[in-house]
Amino acid sequence: KRLVEEDLAAAKPALDEAESALNAITQKDIIMLKSLKKPPDVIKRLFDGVLILQMEPLIDLALVHVKERHVIDPSWKFALLMMSRSTFLSDLQTFEKDLINDETIELLYPYTSADDLTYADAKKASGNVAGLCTWVHSMVLYTEISKVVKPKIAANIAA
Repeated sequence: KRLVEEDLAAAKPALDEAESALNAITQKDIIMLKSLKKPPDVIKRLFDGVLILQMEPLIDLALVHVKERHVIDPSWKFALLMMSRSTFLSDLQTFEKDLINDETIELLYPYTSADDLTYADAKKASGNVAGLCTWVHSMVLYTEISKVVKPKIAANIAA
């Protein structure tokens, strides 16, 4: 039981940070972001991560050349639709993280492993919306930790 509690404790800081980051994002931030004619590339790709976690549609995968490297062409039009929902921020705050599976983590990997998909780069590009970067990374970390913890919890219950 002590090992399970230690493993759960490892996930708590990331989840607390994700919650704080989401709480810092306001409807005003989202409105400002939607009004941009050409949002920064890092923000568009960040929203792909949100789309993937929310199991929303994406455009067909394509690579584009940006600043001397290849990146995934973002699904910004779908991100705009998602952000237009009046429940967008509350949906993120009540997101059911236990439904994230290995396939979702695999789909997120090209985004979360990108050098520029960091809180600092996203903050520089678009202020408080950078909290979504923390949220996406925290959901991945939570899933990785829960894959270790859940079998231990089940074993403790069975014992």
